[in-house]
Amino acid sequence: TNPNLYANVSSPDSSRNVAIELQRITGSVNAGSGKSIAVDVDNNRQAIFDMRARIFSVAGGATAGHISAMVVMNFTYN
Repeated sequence: TNPNLYANVSSPDSSRNVAIELQRITGSVNAGSGKSIAVDVDNNRQAIFDMRARIFSVAGGATAGHISAMVVMNFTYN
């Protein structure tokens, strides 16, 4: 398993040989399992997490099908 990728949930109609990669849009920082991302709170008291996800195949051979993953995030405000 690759800690930088999230597993595609397995079901009979799932795409095979793929995983989900979660990144920050700014700087393309990987947001894999156990990673931390710090974001400043602006003058409007907003913190924007600019994230994107893409489908990724390490070994190739991806098949057609559904893609689904669960990502759990913890937010800490200081």
